[in-house]
Amino acid sequence: MTNKVQVKNLIIIIGIALISVLAVYIGRKRNNLIQKDLISNSIKELNVESKLMNSHKWVFINPLTYSKEGYIYIGDAKGYNGLIKVLVLSDTNRIINSVKVIDQAETHSYFQRIIKKEFLKLFIGIDINSINNIDGISGATVSCNGIKNAIISAYHLGENLDPNDKEKLRFGTLEAIILLLFVLAFAKAKIRRNKYSKRIWWTSLLLSVVFLGFIYNQSITTARINSLLLGTWPSIYTGLFVYILLFGTLLSILFTGKNHYCHSICPFGASQEIIGKLGSAKPIKFKFSKHLKKVQWLISFLVITVGLYMHDPGLTEYEIYGGLFNLTASKIGFVLVIIIIISSLFIKRPWCRFLCPLDGIFKYLRVVRKEVIRIIKK
Repeated sequence: MTNKVQVKNLIIIIGIALISVLAVYIGRKRNNLIQKDLISNSIKELNVESKLMNSHKWVFINPLTYSKEGYIYIGDAKGYNGLIKVLVLSDTNRIINSVKVIDQAETHSYFQRIIKKEFLKLFIGIDINSINNIDGISGATVSCNGIKNAIISAYHLGENLDPNDKEKLRFGTLEAIILLLFVLAFAKAKIRRNKYSKRIWWTSLLLSVVFLGFIYNQSITTARINSLLLGTWPSIYTGLFVYILLFGTLLSILFTGKNHYCHSICPFGASQEIIGKLGSAKPIKFKFSKHLKKVQWLISFLVITVGLYMHDPGLTEYEIYGGLFNLTASKIGFVLVIIIIISSLFIKRPWCRFLCPLDGIFKYLRVVRKEVIRIIKK
């Protein structure tokens, strides 16, 4: 019986890995073709006579006088979930006439906030080299910075310039809090006295909800995992917290076999635990619990695979954290948040137990760890 389980685990590990690699390969080829069409169609929509100068710059001319009227720049930069590609139209003095996002992989509800606030119109009439003075939209700061960086990148690539912008490593409150949360999680696992262990755990949960939830709104999402698998890694200088969060979780699972992130660090899981304490939440098991768990893991697999194939991390992100912590979600997302909050009063962590796509991803890592250890010992 044991051998059958081991064979089954190996088939799952290898199968998921191969399908993921295939999804990335096919998705990348498909995305390259789409990108070419996007650029071509975006320039055609401008209704100007343009001439290609290099892969990132076009000059557009007056068809009557054949004099230069301005430039078209195309470039991209990292947003929250992946690359944001922009088309920038400027006059001959590099004063921006319009900015258009021609491709992005941001979470839909966050990007819609940028559109509704007419963030792109703030660049009109501004010198390309002065756009850093424009403030972002609250609640979508990372995406706004991604748009600004894409505009700067487009200009520098088009003009073959070196931005000469040396970034400095930023270690601030967020990074310190994440490290502290991991320390508390490991301490709880090591301390055997129930009294102290519980105090450490509740301290961790409260810190997570306040800082990772409401203040910084940072957590691990499937979109972020998809983005990394597609090769879009944040700058270690400005996104050090992402590396601490992800690699801290990964290493804790691989070395201890325990999922400290979901248990003590995830702000949404912590919020359910706190709400459950206010009510009389209990873990429930029923006839179809095992089948529901398998469905949950299947959803995890589909979310990752479809995101990789479509080359769009934000497309399959259905976590509802933003709806609770900064009131950014679709109507369905808000309804789901309310259902989860009410359910949490009676059922212990309903989102984590039945819906969260991260559960399947972390389960996969634990299975990999188990089989690697078995093979090494053998």
